[in-house]
Amino acid sequence: MLLVVAVTTVFGSKNKSSEGNKSDTNAVAVVISFLSTDNTQVILISTPIADTAKSQVKIKWSENSRVFARKEISRGYLVFTDTTFPTPSISYTIELNSNLGNSIGSITLPESTAITAPQVKDTLPLGEPVNFSWTAAQGAEYYNVRYYAYAYNDSGYNSCPEQQFYPTSNAITIPVSYFNVPGTTYYDVYLSVTPCAGTIPQTGQTENMMGTIKGFMLAEGDCSSIEFYVGTPPMKGATKEEFVDRIPPRKDRINSYLSDLGINKVVK
Repeated sequence: MLLVVAVTTVFGSKNKSSEGNKSDTNAVAVVISFLSTDNTQVILISTPIADTAKSQVKIKWSENSRVFARKEISRGYLVFTDTTFPTPSISYTIELNSNLGNSIGSITLPESTAITAPQVKDTLPLGEPVNFSWTAAQGAEYYNVRYYAYAYNDSGYNSCPEQQFYPTSNAITIPVSYFNVPGTTYYDVYLSVTPCAGTIPQTGQTENMMGTIKGFMLAEGDCSSIEFYVGTPPMKGATKEEFVDRIPPRKDRINSYLSDLGINKVVK
């Protein structure tokens, strides 16, 4: 899946967002723009809600441009949707115009990645760190790495907290200290890596979208995920007979991105 996220905030803008269309004052707005291979969506979260009749989103690439075909109020947000399916290694521009202001930014979607180690269903020894690596993705400026685990013992299991990192290289090490649940006989581990372009989501970052509304753009290439074991599961009763792809849902990835930027908005 390919994903672009634009997070944009404006406070009390008095500029014109387009000819004859003045921006509302005392407005607080966050724009989240998603481009995926099966969906294109922009959500404008704002107080007050932007005027639907005075708001539109346009996507541009190569010699092409398209205005998003649908817009509606949903859950108190102004949502734009379209059927443009982006392609990696092509630059896309998102342009938002509304009565709250305007914002524009461009980004190139990175290529996909593939995990090289561990392998699916590998059984690794307890008491040692796990070296995790993946192929470098063309156009990726950093990677979104997530992992979590279930710690199994004779009486059941405990959930280990999910961890998330944004490395710029294509390898990390899961420390021994992560596997620290007393009495555990083995861990069932799920791990995913997503190639990203744009601003690393950290509080205080410089915006990469400009206009009367400034903001952030993130582009995601196709994610790769894996399940493996630390410690040896029993022949019967293992947690999974087949690998289950557990890429985090888009709304969870967006909420995490907003949180890491220091923006306390929730996408439902």
